[in-house]
Amino acid sequence: MIRRLAGAALAAIIPIMSPILGAAMASSPDSWQESWQKSEAACLKAAKLRQAKAQAAIPFEGAVLRIVTGRYPQPHMQNAAATLYCLYDKRSGKAEISEPNAP
Repeated sequence: MIRRLAGAALAAIIPIMSPILGAAMASSPDSWQESWQKSEAACLKAAKLRQAKAQAAIPFEGAVLRIVTGRYPQPHMQNAAATLYCLYDKRSGKAEISEPNAP
């Protein structure tokens, strides 16, 4: 009975996961590493924060979403802590920055 349930669950999950797994498996570890490094460098540059660090990366088909933390450099911000979202476009190599609470 348990084997039948496990088999049925696996049969239901495979069609859903196949496109995701196929895309993930199509890229070599070197290409993933290159994408991570490019997105990190572009996001850190675009964020313009002091002590900037790229924290998390969430891959999408054509982009990488990163969370960047650091300190605002503007004098009126008084070195306040900052958390920004960065969307890195893999095709263009451009990074777009947004604050989490921005509309």
